[in-house]
Amino acid sequence: GFEIEFTKAVAPAWLADQLNYEVRQWTYTSTGDYGGPKIDDHALKVTAAVPSDDGRRVALAIPGLKPGYCVHIRTDPKSVDGEPMWATEAWYTLGTIPRAEPTKFATLNASLVASEATINIRPDAVGVGLFPPAEAVSLLGRSSRNHFFSAKEKNKAPTDGRTSKEISAAPQYIEMSTEAGDLTTRASFGDCRLHVEWYCPPGGEGQMAGNSGVYLQNLYELQVLGTLAGVPPQKSEAGAIYNFKAADVNPSTGPGTWQAYDAWFRAPRFKDGQKTESARLTLYWNGTLVHNNVEITAPTGSAAAIGEKSTGAIQTGPLRLQAHASAANGPVRFRNVWIAPLEPVPSKPGEWTNLIDGSSLKGWVTRGGKAEFRAENGEIVGSSRPDSPNTFLVLEKPYDNFELLIDVKQDKDLNSGIQIRSIVEGGLENRPGRLIGYQVEMDPSARAYSGGLYEEGRRGWLAPLIDSPYARVAYKPGDWNGLRIVASGPIVRTWINGVPAASMFDAAAIGSHIALQVHDVGRRTEPLEVRFRNIRLRELK
Repeated sequence: GFEIEFTKAVAPAWLADQLNYEVRQWTYTSTGDYGGPKIDDHALKVTAAVPSDDGRRVALAIPGLKPGYCVHIRTDPKSVDGEPMWATEAWYTLGTIPRAEPTKFATLNASLVASEATINIRPDAVGVGLFPPAEAVSLLGRSSRNHFFSAKEKNKAPTDGRTSKEISAAPQYIEMSTEAGDLTTRASFGDCRLHVEWYCPPGGEGQMAGNSGVYLQNLYELQVLGTLAGVPPQKSEAGAIYNFKAADVNPSTGPGTWQAYDAWFRAPRFKDGQKTESARLTLYWNGTLVHNNVEITAPTGSAAAIGEKSTGAIQTGPLRLQAHASAANGPVRFRNVWIAPLEPVPSKPGEWTNLIDGSSLKGWVTRGGKAEFRAENGEIVGSSRPDSPNTFLVLEKPYDNFELLIDVKQDKDLNSGIQIRSIVEGGLENRPGRLIGYQVEMDPSARAYSGGLYEEGRRGWLAPLIDSPYARVAYKPGDWNGLRIVASGPIVRTWINGVPAASMFDAAAIGSHIALQVHDVGRRTEPLEVRFRNIRLRELK
Protein backbone atom coordinates (compact mmCIF):
# COMPACT_ATOMS: atom_id res chain seq x y z
CA GLY A 1 0.00 0.00 0.00
CA PHE A 2 0.93 3.65 0.43
CA GLU A 3 1.36 6.15 3.22
CA ILE A 4 0.07 9.64 2.45
CA GLU A 5 1.23 12.68 4.39
CA PHE A 6 -0.78 15.93 4.52
CA THR A 7 0.52 19.44 5.15
CA LYS A 8 -2.39 20.09 7.49
CA ALA A 9 -4.27 17.82 9.88
CA VAL A 10 -7.40 16.01 8.63
CA ALA A 11 -10.01 14.47 10.92
CA PRO A 12 -8.80 10.90 11.65
CA ALA A 13 -12.34 9.54 11.38
CA TRP A 14 -12.59 10.89 7.81
CA LEU A 15 -9.21 9.41 6.90
CA ALA A 16 -10.24 6.00 8.28
CA ASP A 17 -13.16 5.68 5.82
CA GLN A 18 -11.98 3.44 2.96
CA LEU A 19 -14.63 4.85 0.62
CA ASN A 20 -12.92 8.25 0.62
CA TYR A 21 -10.18 6.99 -1.72
CA GLU A 22 -10.15 6.16 -5.43
CA VAL A 23 -7.24 4.12 -6.78
CA ARG A 24 -6.43 2.99 -10.32
CA GLN A 25 -3.33 1.43 -11.88
CA TRP A 26 -2.09 0.80 -15.41
CA THR A 27 0.99 0.14 -17.44
CA TYR A 28 1.74 1.48 -20.90
CA THR A 29 3.67 0.80 -24.05
CA SER A 30 6.68 3.08 -24.25
CA THR A 31 6.97 5.49 -27.16
CA GLY A 32 9.54 7.96 -28.39
CA ASP A 33 7.66 10.62 -26.43
CA TYR A 34 6.94 10.68 -22.70
CA GLY A 35 4.52 7.95 -21.65
CA GLY A 36 2.27 6.12 -24.07
CA PRO A 37 -1.19 4.51 -24.39
CA LYS A 38 -2.51 2.99 -21.16
CA ILE A 39 -2.61 -0.81 -20.92
CA ASP A 40 -4.51 -2.88 -18.34
CA ASP A 41 -6.12 0.19 -16.73
CA HIS A 42 -8.24 -0.96 -13.78
CA ALA A 43 -9.50 0.15 -10.37
CA LEU A 44 -8.13 -1.09 -7.05
CA LYS A 45 -9.91 -1.26 -3.71
CA VAL A 46 -8.60 0.25 -0.48
CA THR A 47 -9.15 -2.47 2.13
CA ALA A 48 -7.86 -0.57 5.15
CA ALA A 49 -7.08 3.05 6.02
CA VAL A 50 -5.15 3.68 9.24
CA PRO A 51 -4.73 7.36 10.17
CA SER A 52 -2.13 8.77 12.54
CA ASP A 53 -3.38 10.25 15.80
CA ASP A 54 -2.58 13.79 14.65
CA GLY A 55 -4.41 13.38 11.31
CA ARG A 56 -1.30 14.26 9.28
CA ARG A 57 -0.80 10.80 7.73
CA VAL A 58 -2.80 7.80 6.61
CA ALA A 59 -1.58 4.31 5.66
CA LEU A 60 -3.62 2.64 2.91
CA ALA A 61 -3.74 -1.12 2.32
CA ILE A 62 -4.24 -1.69 -1.43
CA PRO A 63 -4.09 -5.34 -2.56
CA GLY A 64 -3.18 -6.05 -6.18
CA LEU A 65 -0.48 -3.43 -6.74
CA LYS A 66 1.87 -4.49 -9.54
CA PRO A 67 5.53 -3.55 -10.03
CA GLY A 68 6.07 -1.50 -13.17
CA TYR A 69 2.56 -0.02 -13.07
CA CYS A 70 1.57 3.62 -12.61
CA VAL A 71 -0.75 4.11 -9.61
CA HIS A 72 -3.23 7.00 -9.41
CA ILE A 73 -4.68 7.88 -5.99
CA ARG A 74 -7.42 10.47 -5.51
CA THR A 75 -8.87 11.77 -2.25
CA ASP A 76 -10.50 15.10 -1.40
CA PRO A 77 -10.53 15.84 2.34
CA LYS A 78 -10.69 19.15 4.15
CA SER A 79 -8.32 20.07 6.94
CA VAL A 80 -9.69 20.31 10.48
CA ASP A 81 -9.65 24.11 10.11
CA GLY A 82 -11.86 23.84 6.99
CA GLU A 83 -9.25 24.53 4.31
CA PRO A 84 -9.75 22.43 1.13
CA MET A 85 -6.98 20.34 -0.41
CA TRP A 86 -4.72 22.14 -2.89
CA ALA A 87 -3.85 18.89 -4.68
CA THR A 88 -6.39 16.07 -4.60
CA GLU A 89 -4.52 13.38 -6.55
CA ALA A 90 -1.11 11.80 -6.96
CA TRP A 91 0.61 9.49 -9.43
CA TYR A 92 3.34 7.04 -8.51
CA THR A 93 5.20 4.58 -10.77
CA LEU A 94 6.09 1.40 -8.91
CA GLY A 95 9.61 0.39 -9.87
CA THR A 96 9.30 -2.40 -7.33
CA ILE A 97 7.24 -3.20 -4.24
CA PRO A 98 9.18 -3.30 -0.95
CA ARG A 99 9.23 -6.79 0.44
CA ALA A 100 7.71 -7.83 3.74
CA GLU A 101 11.05 -8.87 5.21
CA PRO A 102 12.58 -6.02 7.20
CA THR A 103 15.92 -4.57 6.28
CA LYS A 104 18.30 -5.65 9.00
CA PHE A 105 20.78 -3.18 10.40
CA ALA A 106 24.39 -4.03 11.05
CA THR A 107 25.28 -4.34 14.71
CA LEU A 108 29.05 -4.56 14.25
CA ASN A 109 31.35 -2.36 12.23
CA ALA A 110 34.08 -3.98 10.16
CA SER A 111 37.00 -3.12 7.92
CA LEU A 112 39.21 -4.06 5.00
CA VAL A 113 42.91 -3.60 5.68
CA ALA A 114 45.15 -2.79 2.73
CA SER A 115 48.79 -1.82 2.40
CA GLU A 116 47.99 1.77 1.49
CA ALA A 117 44.89 2.33 3.65
CA THR A 118 42.28 0.80 5.90
CA ILE A 119 38.71 0.92 4.61
CA ASN A 120 36.30 1.28 7.52
CA ILE A 121 32.93 -0.37 6.91
CA ARG A 122 30.02 1.18 8.79
CA PRO A 123 26.93 0.24 6.78
CA ASP A 124 23.65 1.98 7.54
CA ALA A 125 21.75 -1.13 6.50
CA VAL A 126 22.38 -4.61 5.18
CA GLY A 127 20.20 -7.67 4.63
CA VAL A 128 17.17 -8.80 2.68
CA GLY A 129 15.21 -6.09 0.88
CA LEU A 130 18.04 -3.55 0.73
CA PHE A 131 17.63 -1.28 -2.29
CA PRO A 132 20.65 -0.23 -4.34
CA PRO A 133 22.14 3.17 -3.48
CA ALA A 134 22.39 5.90 -6.11
CA GLU A 135 25.97 4.99 -6.98
CA ALA A 136 25.15 1.29 -7.58
CA VAL A 137 24.41 -0.60 -10.79
CA SER A 138 21.57 -3.14 -10.60
CA LEU A 139 22.66 -6.40 -12.20
CA LEU A 140 19.71 -8.73 -11.68
CA GLY A 141 16.03 -8.49 -10.87
CA ARG A 142 13.08 -8.72 -13.19
CA SER A 143 15.51 -7.45 -15.83
CA SER A 144 18.78 -9.36 -15.94
CA ARG A 145 19.83 -10.09 -19.49
CA ASN A 146 21.63 -6.77 -20.06
CA HIS A 147 24.30 -7.84 -17.58
CA PHE A 148 24.39 -11.66 -17.46
CA PHE A 149 24.76 -14.40 -20.03
CA SER A 150 24.29 -18.12 -19.43
CA ALA A 151 26.84 -20.81 -20.23
CA LYS A 152 24.54 -21.79 -23.09
CA GLU A 153 24.78 -18.26 -24.53
CA LYS A 154 28.58 -17.99 -24.28
CA ASN A 155 30.21 -16.60 -27.43
CA LYS A 156 26.82 -15.70 -28.91
CA ALA A 157 26.26 -12.02 -29.69
CA PRO A 158 22.93 -10.73 -28.31
CA THR A 159 20.45 -9.65 -30.96
CA ASP A 160 17.06 -9.62 -29.29
CA GLY A 161 15.05 -7.40 -26.98
CA ARG A 162 12.24 -7.99 -24.49
CA THR A 163 9.18 -5.76 -24.46
CA SER A 164 7.91 -3.77 -21.48
CA LYS A 165 5.01 -6.19 -21.16
CA GLU A 166 7.31 -9.22 -21.13
CA ILE A 167 9.54 -7.66 -18.47
CA SER A 168 6.56 -6.62 -16.31
CA ALA A 169 5.17 -10.16 -16.46
CA ALA A 170 8.47 -11.75 -15.45
CA PRO A 171 9.21 -12.60 -11.80
CA GLN A 172 11.59 -10.42 -9.81
CA TYR A 173 14.09 -13.25 -9.59
CA ILE A 174 15.90 -15.68 -11.84
CA GLU A 175 15.91 -19.45 -11.39
CA MET A 176 19.13 -21.36 -11.87
CA SER A 177 19.17 -24.26 -14.30
CA THR A 178 21.89 -26.83 -14.90
CA GLU A 179 20.65 -27.05 -18.49
CA ALA A 180 21.31 -23.34 -19.13
CA GLY A 181 24.42 -23.37 -16.92
CA ASP A 182 26.09 -20.73 -14.78
CA LEU A 183 25.22 -17.05 -15.18
CA THR A 184 28.23 -14.78 -15.69
CA THR A 185 28.38 -11.00 -15.96
CA ARG A 186 29.56 -9.57 -19.26
CA ALA A 187 31.59 -6.93 -17.42
CA SER A 188 34.39 -7.44 -14.89
CA PHE A 189 35.03 -5.82 -11.52
CA GLY A 190 37.89 -5.15 -9.14
CA ASP A 191 37.18 -3.62 -5.73
CA CYS A 192 33.45 -3.46 -5.00
CA ARG A 193 30.51 -3.51 -2.62
CA LEU A 194 28.14 -6.33 -3.64
CA HIS A 195 24.59 -7.23 -2.56
CA VAL A 196 23.07 -10.61 -3.50
CA GLU A 197 19.75 -12.11 -2.38
CA TRP A 198 19.24 -15.86 -2.74
CA TYR A 199 16.65 -18.52 -2.05
CA CYS A 200 17.20 -22.25 -1.52
CA PRO A 201 13.99 -24.31 -1.62
CA PRO A 202 13.37 -26.99 1.01
CA GLY A 203 14.43 -30.55 0.30
CA GLY A 204 17.64 -32.40 -0.37
CA GLU A 205 20.41 -33.28 2.03
CA GLY A 206 24.00 -32.20 2.48
CA GLN A 207 25.49 -30.65 -0.65
CA MET A 208 22.33 -31.48 -2.62
CA ALA A 209 20.17 -29.17 -0.48
CA GLY A 210 19.75 -26.30 -2.92
CA ASN A 211 23.43 -25.93 -3.77
CA SER A 212 24.75 -22.89 -5.63
CA GLY A 213 27.48 -20.31 -5.24
CA VAL A 214 28.41 -16.67 -5.77
CA TYR A 215 31.82 -16.48 -7.43
CA LEU A 216 33.64 -13.17 -6.95
CA GLN A 217 35.86 -12.45 -9.96
CA ASN A 218 34.96 -15.96 -11.17
CA LEU A 219 37.46 -17.25 -8.58
CA TYR A 220 36.32 -16.96 -4.96
CA GLU A 221 33.12 -18.82 -4.02
CA LEU A 222 30.64 -17.73 -1.38
CA GLN A 223 28.69 -20.91 -0.72
CA VAL A 224 24.91 -20.87 -1.22
CA LEU A 225 23.12 -23.83 0.36
CA GLY A 226 19.92 -24.71 2.19
CA THR A 227 21.74 -24.69 5.53
CA LEU A 228 19.44 -25.09 8.52
CA ALA A 229 19.30 -22.44 11.21
CA GLY A 230 21.32 -23.24 14.30
CA VAL A 231 23.73 -25.85 12.88
CA PRO A 232 27.45 -25.24 13.47
CA PRO A 233 29.20 -23.34 10.65
CA GLN A 234 31.31 -25.43 8.29
CA LYS A 235 33.52 -24.71 5.27
CA SER A 236 30.96 -26.41 3.00
CA GLU A 237 27.83 -24.75 4.41
CA ALA A 238 26.14 -21.48 3.47
CA GLY A 239 28.08 -18.35 4.38
CA ALA A 240 31.43 -20.07 3.90
CA ILE A 241 34.23 -19.03 1.61
CA TYR A 242 33.89 -22.49 0.14
CA ASN A 243 36.40 -25.02 1.51
CA PHE A 244 38.56 -22.12 2.73
CA LYS A 245 36.87 -20.61 5.79
CA ALA A 246 33.56 -21.26 7.52
CA ALA A 247 31.30 -18.37 8.53
CA ASP A 248 32.05 -17.09 12.04
CA VAL A 249 28.42 -17.69 13.04
CA ASN A 250 25.32 -19.17 11.37
CA PRO A 251 22.51 -16.58 10.95
CA SER A 252 20.63 -18.70 8.38
CA THR A 253 16.86 -18.34 8.26
CA GLY A 254 16.68 -21.79 6.66
CA PRO A 255 15.55 -23.17 3.30
CA GLY A 256 12.36 -21.74 1.85
CA THR A 257 13.28 -18.17 2.84
CA TRP A 258 15.05 -15.33 1.08
CA GLN A 259 18.51 -14.56 2.46
CA ALA A 260 21.13 -11.92 1.67
CA TYR A 261 24.88 -11.51 1.34
CA ASP A 262 26.43 -8.05 1.63
CA ALA A 263 30.09 -8.17 0.62
CA TRP A 264 32.93 -5.67 0.67
CA PHE A 265 35.64 -7.05 -1.60
CA ARG A 266 39.16 -5.82 -2.28
CA ALA A 267 40.78 -7.44 -5.31
CA PRO A 268 44.34 -8.82 -5.36
CA ARG A 269 47.15 -6.43 -6.28
CA PHE A 270 49.85 -7.20 -8.83
CA LYS A 271 53.17 -5.75 -9.94
CA ASP A 272 54.95 -6.90 -13.10
CA GLY A 273 52.62 -9.89 -13.27
CA GLN A 274 53.37 -11.04 -9.71
CA LYS A 275 50.81 -10.93 -6.91
CA THR A 276 51.77 -8.56 -4.10
CA GLU A 277 48.55 -8.66 -2.05
CA SER A 278 45.79 -11.25 -1.79
CA ALA A 279 42.06 -10.64 -2.04
CA ARG A 280 40.26 -9.50 1.11
CA LEU A 281 36.61 -9.95 2.01
CA THR A 282 34.21 -8.66 4.64
CA LEU A 283 30.79 -10.31 4.50
CA TYR A 284 27.45 -9.84 6.24
CA TRP A 285 24.90 -12.66 6.01
CA ASN A 286 21.33 -11.63 6.81
CA GLY A 287 22.67 -8.58 8.61
CA THR A 288 25.21 -10.47 10.72
CA LEU A 289 28.95 -10.10 10.24
CA VAL A 290 30.34 -13.54 9.34
CA HIS A 291 33.73 -12.68 7.76
CA ASN A 292 35.76 -9.63 8.81
CA ASN A 293 38.74 -8.63 6.68
CA VAL A 294 39.52 -12.20 5.62
CA GLU A 295 42.56 -12.65 3.40
CA ILE A 296 41.74 -15.10 0.59
CA THR A 297 45.07 -16.47 -0.55
CA ALA A 298 43.93 -18.48 -3.58
CA PRO A 299 40.87 -19.31 -5.72
CA THR A 300 38.30 -21.58 -4.10
CA GLY A 301 35.63 -24.10 -5.03
CA SER A 302 35.47 -25.20 -8.65
CA ALA A 303 37.83 -22.33 -9.57
CA ALA A 304 40.70 -23.64 -7.41
CA ALA A 305 42.66 -24.82 -10.45
CA ILE A 306 42.28 -21.60 -12.46
CA GLY A 307 44.83 -19.45 -10.68
CA GLU A 308 45.13 -15.70 -10.17
CA LYS A 309 46.63 -13.32 -12.74
CA SER A 310 46.57 -9.73 -13.90
CA THR A 311 48.43 -7.64 -16.44
CA GLY A 312 47.49 -4.51 -14.50
CA ALA A 313 47.87 -3.39 -10.91
CA ILE A 314 44.47 -4.76 -9.83
CA GLN A 315 42.99 -8.12 -10.77
CA THR A 316 39.57 -7.97 -12.42
CA GLY A 317 37.01 -10.63 -13.22
CA PRO A 318 33.28 -11.24 -13.64
CA LEU A 319 30.63 -12.20 -11.13
CA ARG A 320 29.38 -15.76 -11.63
CA LEU A 321 26.24 -17.37 -10.19
CA GLN A 322 26.61 -21.13 -10.11
CA ALA A 323 24.08 -23.61 -11.51
CA HIS A 324 24.75 -26.70 -9.37
CA ALA A 325 23.01 -30.07 -9.24
CA SER A 326 20.42 -30.20 -6.46
CA ALA A 327 17.86 -32.53 -4.91
CA ALA A 328 15.81 -29.68 -3.40
CA ASN A 329 12.16 -29.12 -4.28
CA GLY A 330 12.87 -26.64 -7.04
CA PRO A 331 15.68 -24.46 -8.34
CA VAL A 332 17.83 -21.98 -6.43
CA ARG A 333 16.78 -18.38 -7.09
CA PHE A 334 18.61 -15.05 -7.12
CA ARG A 335 17.20 -11.53 -7.03
CA ASN A 336 18.16 -7.94 -6.18
CA VAL A 337 21.82 -8.27 -7.17
CA TRP A 338 23.63 -4.94 -7.31
CA ILE A 339 27.19 -3.69 -7.26
CA ALA A 340 28.72 -0.39 -6.15
CA PRO A 341 32.19 1.15 -5.84
CA LEU A 342 34.10 0.35 -2.68
CA GLU A 343 35.18 3.97 -2.32
CA PRO A 344 33.79 7.30 -3.63
CA VAL A 345 34.21 7.94 -7.35
CA PRO A 346 34.89 11.30 -9.08
CA SER A 347 31.68 13.31 -9.18
CA LYS A 348 32.49 17.04 -8.96
CA PRO A 349 31.94 18.54 -12.46
CA GLY A 350 34.28 21.06 -14.02
CA GLU A 351 33.54 23.58 -16.76
CA TRP A 352 32.08 22.55 -20.11
CA THR A 353 34.53 22.39 -23.03
CA ASN A 354 33.69 22.28 -26.74
CA LEU A 355 35.70 19.50 -28.37
CA ILE A 356 35.31 20.79 -31.94
CA ASP A 357 35.84 24.31 -33.27
CA GLY A 358 33.26 23.87 -36.04
CA SER A 359 35.62 24.56 -38.93
CA SER A 360 38.52 22.09 -38.61
CA LEU A 361 39.59 18.76 -37.15
CA LYS A 362 42.18 20.37 -34.90
CA GLY A 363 42.99 18.13 -31.94
CA TRP A 364 41.71 15.00 -33.71
CA VAL A 365 43.53 12.34 -35.79
CA THR A 366 42.23 9.57 -38.07
CA ARG A 367 43.17 6.00 -37.20
CA GLY A 368 42.26 2.55 -38.46
CA GLY A 369 40.60 2.23 -41.86
CA LYS A 370 40.22 4.40 -44.97
CA ALA A 371 36.96 6.23 -44.24
CA GLU A 372 37.27 10.02 -44.35
CA PHE A 373 36.34 12.74 -41.87
CA ARG A 374 35.80 16.43 -42.57
CA ALA A 375 34.58 19.54 -40.76
CA GLU A 376 31.46 21.06 -42.33
CA ASN A 377 29.05 23.74 -41.08
CA GLY A 378 29.93 23.20 -37.44
CA GLU A 379 29.72 19.42 -37.76
CA ILE A 380 32.15 16.54 -38.15
CA VAL A 381 31.14 14.31 -41.06
CA GLY A 382 32.40 10.74 -41.45
CA SER A 383 32.10 9.15 -44.89
CA SER A 384 32.51 5.41 -45.54
CA ARG A 385 34.85 3.81 -48.09
CA PRO A 386 34.62 0.30 -49.57
CA ASP A 387 36.89 -2.53 -48.42
CA SER A 388 37.93 -0.66 -45.30
CA PRO A 389 38.00 -1.78 -41.67
CA ASN A 390 36.41 0.40 -39.01
CA THR A 391 37.80 3.94 -39.06
CA PHE A 392 38.06 6.29 -36.08
CA LEU A 393 38.58 10.00 -35.56
CA VAL A 394 40.50 10.05 -32.28
CA LEU A 395 40.66 12.95 -29.84
CA GLU A 396 44.33 13.40 -29.02
CA LYS A 397 43.77 14.59 -25.46
CA PRO A 398 42.87 11.72 -23.08
CA TYR A 399 39.97 11.84 -20.61
CA ASP A 400 39.18 9.34 -17.85
CA ASN A 401 36.25 10.65 -15.77
CA PHE A 402 33.81 12.92 -17.56
CA GLU A 403 30.34 13.77 -18.81
CA LEU A 404 30.08 13.91 -22.60
CA LEU A 405 27.23 15.29 -24.71
CA ILE A 406 27.07 14.70 -28.46
CA ASP A 407 24.47 14.76 -31.24
CA VAL A 408 24.64 12.05 -33.91
CA LYS A 409 22.84 11.63 -37.23
CA GLN A 410 23.59 8.65 -39.47
CA ASP A 411 22.49 6.95 -42.66
CA LYS A 412 20.08 4.11 -41.97
CA ASP A 413 22.56 1.51 -43.22
CA LEU A 414 25.65 2.82 -41.42
CA ASN A 415 26.54 1.64 -37.93
CA SER A 416 28.56 4.01 -35.79
CA GLY A 417 29.57 4.68 -32.22
CA ILE A 418 31.49 6.79 -29.74
CA GLN A 419 34.66 5.27 -28.32
CA ILE A 420 35.55 6.15 -24.73
CA ARG A 421 38.36 4.95 -22.47
CA SER A 422 40.06 3.44 -25.50
CA ILE A 423 43.57 2.95 -26.86
CA VAL A 424 44.98 2.94 -30.38
CA GLU A 425 46.62 -0.42 -30.97
CA GLY A 426 50.33 0.23 -31.37
CA GLY A 427 50.05 3.74 -29.90
CA LEU A 428 48.38 6.99 -30.91
CA GLU A 429 50.96 7.59 -33.66
CA ASN A 430 50.09 4.31 -35.42
CA ARG A 431 47.93 5.42 -38.39
CA PRO A 432 46.45 1.96 -39.22
CA GLY A 433 45.99 1.10 -35.54
CA ARG A 434 42.50 -0.02 -34.60
CA LEU A 435 40.73 1.23 -31.48
CA ILE A 436 40.34 -1.06 -28.48
CA GLY A 437 37.98 -0.06 -25.69
CA TYR A 438 34.44 0.88 -24.76
CA GLN A 439 32.09 1.92 -27.55
CA VAL A 440 28.73 3.59 -27.00
CA GLU A 441 26.79 2.04 -29.85
CA MET A 442 24.81 4.01 -32.43
CA ASP A 443 22.72 1.29 -34.02
CA PRO A 444 20.19 2.17 -36.76
CA SER A 445 19.28 -1.49 -37.35
CA ALA A 446 16.09 -3.20 -36.17
CA ARG A 447 18.04 -4.47 -33.14
CA ALA A 448 18.03 -0.85 -31.88
CA TYR A 449 20.87 -1.02 -29.35
CA SER A 450 21.78 2.69 -29.61
CA GLY A 451 23.23 3.74 -26.27
CA GLY A 452 24.35 0.20 -25.43
CA LEU A 453 27.95 -0.48 -24.41
CA TYR A 454 30.22 -2.64 -26.54
CA GLU A 455 33.95 -3.23 -26.19
CA GLU A 456 35.61 -2.77 -29.56
CA GLY A 457 38.45 -5.17 -30.31
CA ARG A 458 38.18 -7.19 -27.09
CA ARG A 459 35.19 -8.54 -25.12
CA GLY A 460 32.27 -7.51 -27.32
CA TRP A 461 28.93 -6.62 -25.71
CA LEU A 462 29.18 -5.49 -22.10
CA ALA A 463 25.76 -3.84 -21.70
CA PRO A 464 23.37 -4.56 -24.58
CA LEU A 465 19.81 -3.28 -24.46
CA ILE A 466 17.96 -6.59 -24.31
CA ASP A 467 16.01 -5.50 -21.24
CA SER A 468 15.86 -1.76 -22.05
CA PRO A 469 12.71 -1.36 -24.18
CA TYR A 470 12.35 2.36 -23.46
CA ALA A 471 15.84 3.08 -24.76
CA ARG A 472 15.34 0.93 -27.85
CA VAL A 473 12.40 3.05 -29.00
CA ALA A 474 14.03 6.38 -28.08
CA TYR A 475 16.33 6.36 -31.12
CA LYS A 476 15.05 8.44 -34.07
CA PRO A 477 16.09 6.91 -37.43
CA GLY A 478 17.38 9.40 -39.97
CA ASP A 479 17.30 12.28 -37.46
CA TRP A 480 19.57 13.85 -34.90
CA ASN A 481 19.90 11.84 -31.69
CA GLY A 482 21.28 13.26 -28.46
CA LEU A 483 23.69 11.04 -26.58
CA ARG A 484 24.82 11.60 -22.99
CA ILE A 485 27.68 9.60 -21.49
CA VAL A 486 28.87 9.74 -17.88
CA ALA A 487 32.05 7.83 -16.99
CA SER A 488 33.06 7.97 -13.33
CA GLY A 489 35.37 5.41 -11.75
CA PRO A 490 34.20 1.91 -12.74
CA ILE A 491 30.70 3.11 -13.66
CA VAL A 492 29.57 4.17 -17.13
CA ARG A 493 25.99 5.31 -17.80
CA THR A 494 24.39 6.40 -21.07
CA TRP A 495 21.21 8.15 -22.20
CA ILE A 496 19.72 8.33 -25.70
CA ASN A 497 17.51 11.39 -26.29
CA GLY A 498 17.19 11.77 -22.53
CA VAL A 499 16.10 8.17 -21.94
CA PRO A 500 18.36 6.02 -19.71
CA ALA A 501 20.00 3.34 -21.83
CA ALA A 502 22.95 1.47 -20.30
CA SER A 503 24.48 1.28 -16.82
CA MET A 504 27.70 -0.66 -16.40
CA PHE A 505 30.16 -1.41 -13.60
CA ASP A 506 33.44 -2.47 -15.19
CA ALA A 507 36.99 -2.11 -13.88
CA ALA A 508 38.79 -3.47 -16.94
CA ALA A 509 39.09 -0.30 -19.04
CA ILE A 510 42.48 -0.04 -20.75
CA GLY A 511 42.65 3.49 -22.16
CA SER A 512 41.56 7.12 -22.01
CA HIS A 513 40.85 8.19 -25.59
CA ILE A 514 37.55 9.33 -27.10
CA ALA A 515 36.89 8.63 -30.79
CA LEU A 516 34.14 8.81 -33.43
CA GLN A 517 33.54 5.71 -35.54
CA VAL A 518 32.67 5.03 -39.17
CA HIS A 519 31.90 1.32 -39.34
CA ASP A 520 33.10 -0.83 -42.22
CA VAL A 521 30.57 -1.28 -45.05
CA GLY A 522 32.14 -4.19 -46.87
CA ARG A 523 32.41 -3.64 -50.62
CA ARG A 524 29.66 -1.05 -50.80
CA THR A 525 30.91 1.77 -53.03
CA GLU A 526 28.21 4.36 -52.36
CA PRO A 527 29.47 6.56 -49.50
CA LEU A 528 27.38 6.45 -46.32
CA GLU A 529 27.66 9.28 -43.84
CA VAL A 530 27.44 9.87 -40.11
CA ARG A 531 27.40 13.40 -38.67
CA PHE A 532 28.45 14.61 -35.22
CA ARG A 533 27.78 18.02 -33.68
CA ASN A 534 27.57 19.84 -30.33
CA ILE A 535 30.37 17.74 -28.82
CA ARG A 536 30.85 19.02 -25.28
CA LEU A 537 32.66 17.57 -22.28
CA ARG A 538 33.24 18.38 -18.65
CA GLU A 539 35.65 16.48 -16.44
CA LEU A 540 34.61 14.91 -13.14
CA LYS A 541 36.97 15.16 -10.19
